[in-house]
Amino acid sequence: DNVMDVLYYTSVAHAQLIVDTVADRIQKRWSALCRERPGWCGSVHLFGHSLGSLIVSDMLMHQGKCWHGVRYPTFPFPVTNVYVCGSPAPLFFVARKQVTAVQAADAAEAAPPTEMPCRAFFNFVNSMDPVAHLFRPFFSRAEGGAPSLRAAVTFKSLHEAQKAPPPPAMLP
Repeated sequence: DNVMDVLYYTSVAHAQLIVDTVADRIQKRWSALCRERPGWCGSVHLFGHSLGSLIVSDMLMHQGKCWHGVRYPTFPFPVTNVYVCGSPAPLFFVARKQVTAVQAADAAEAAPPTEMPCRAFFNFVNSMDPVAHLFRPFFSRAEGGAPSLRAAVTFKSLHEAQKAPPPPAMLP
């Protein structure tokens, strides 16, 4: 089942259905909260596990846009924090070339930063989880701004890696 969900999400037709379903459920929960607590002005936090973390990340980064044939909705509320665990999202970012997987000879070749419109992004990783990947190499924070996806730097081959200077330090 889990492998099939990932395969479905990588196809445009099924990804649109998945995004629409998740967006519909979020909208229903938000509407129910607004009905039950009129005037509520607390903060909203999103949580995603495994493939759900990729879906939440995509929905936030591509709000109100069509990206790779999938139309992403705009959330009816600002998202304060995002929490993910067991996330394969960084692997997908590289596979989709949202970040560069090869060290760019020229900075202009690096993938443009993509805003993650939230105050903070928390990634919980268990080193024994074969699906979970670290986000830290992909994020930078503009001064006072939202976390941004930045170009990741890796190497074309082991041979080049041995000749090249060490990669930049990871963000805290």
